[in-house]
Amino acid sequence: MLKNPKLKELVCLFLRENKKHNLSSIKSPDEVEVKHIKDSLEILEFIDLKDKQILDIGCGGGFPCLPLAISVPESEFWGLDSVEKKLDSIQDICNELKVPNLQTINARAEEVGHDPDFREKFDIVLTRAFASWPVLLELALPFLKVGGVLIAYQGPRIKEDLETFKDYEKHFGGKFQKVIETQIEDSQRLFVVVEKKENSIERFPRKYNQIKNKKLN
Repeated sequence: MLKNPKLKELVCLFLRENKKHNLSSIKSPDEVEVKHIKDSLEILEFIDLKDKQILDIGCGGGFPCLPLAISVPESEFWGLDSVEKKLDSIQDICNELKVPNLQTINARAEEVGHDPDFREKFDIVLTRAFASWPVLLELALPFLKVGGVLIAYQGPRIKEDLETFKDYEKHFGGKFQKVIETQIEDSQRLFVVVEKKENSIERFPRKYNQIKNKKLN
């Protein structure tokens, strides 16, 4: 049961926007509460997000950034996505719920990653259902300050990718820290934490077709 009244209202507003724009295959209030909102908020069980600059890459219909912005008003959140209608829905919901600490960026991550206004500016980068592990690392890590952390919402299969692409994050200035395993209702959720140890090389992220097709040695 959601205690925060804004989170309860978020369920209704998201379902309304979902009917308009088909943001998610999840259609029932109970599923939105568990699979979107509670899942988004699980991160708060193990990390303090207060007083941080936080970027959600590939934010889609607003998860995890919307529930987190509501729950952590002391931090500034940005939601990045290339699909404008999704960001319009997020902005409409923010306006109705009076959530002033979430802004949206309508662009591609590989382009914004070279923008000096956003490159290496964030304390925390979040991703959820975003991209394959090597693609995710190259797109996400250039946004982090040195000392910042990437926290990737993942399922059990990520363990195979972490082995296959062991140390891949080092290409972009990152260092693997840990995997945190949790259970949300009947679903297993893993959070992969990667710390930014040094500045990303200027050429990263590459163009998307290179990221996708040309893995680094």
